[in-house]
Amino acid sequence: LGRVWAAVKTATRLMAFAAASLVLAAMPRTAAHADDGPAVTQAAFHTAMQAYDHRDFDVAFTALLPLAEAGDPRAQRVVGQMLRSGKGGTRDFAAAAHWYERAADQEDAAAQTKLGLAYTFGRGVPRDASAAFTLFSRAAYQGDGAAQVRVADAYAAGQGVLPNATAAYIWYVVAATHPDACPCLHETVADLAANLTPGALAEADRSVRRLLAEIEARTAAR
Repeated sequence: LGRVWAAVKTATRLMAFAAASLVLAAMPRTAAHADDGPAVTQAAFHTAMQAYDHRDFDVAFTALLPLAEAGDPRAQRVVGQMLRSGKGGTRDFAAAAHWYERAADQEDAAAQTKLGLAYTFGRGVPRDASAAFTLFSRAAYQGDGAAQVRVADAYAAGQGVLPNATAAYIWYVVAATHPDACPCLHETVADLAANLTPGALAEADRSVRRLLAEIEARTAAR
């Protein structure tokens, strides 16, 4: 029975790899400028992520790398994640940061957050709190909840930016509205609100509403 199961798993991997290879083979070298490029890239990415979800990391990495090299920001981000964690190969923080940066340059919010964390902890790039804050801010304005918390943390602690309790309050409130937000943010918001004057708190709440509207508009425009 064990040999049969192993054979099934091997066959599944080969089928996933073959499917990815067929899709990639159909992709023109100038896919970014071809009419059917996005559809082909989407199919190839979907096939690669199926292999990833089945923990066939070697197959997934082999399928994703050409997409990343062709300029797909999602593939660039996932390749970066795999290099950072060592899935599908040797862990390489510098290479991971390289791919995060390429995706971040295309305004992939998740990649911007991951690259910001790389700068925060010095993984593959030098520690740079200012660069991290800039990246977190770019992702936060696109609605990335994790980045919004990081921006709030930075204002609260003065990391990469001058400390600003009001700005920290504003961003913590914005982050708390995210669907995946930690309930613990409400306590943080309450603590900061208690230290603001009624006038400052009212103005901060108006800023929250404006910021949420701006984020929603940017998200809708993508």
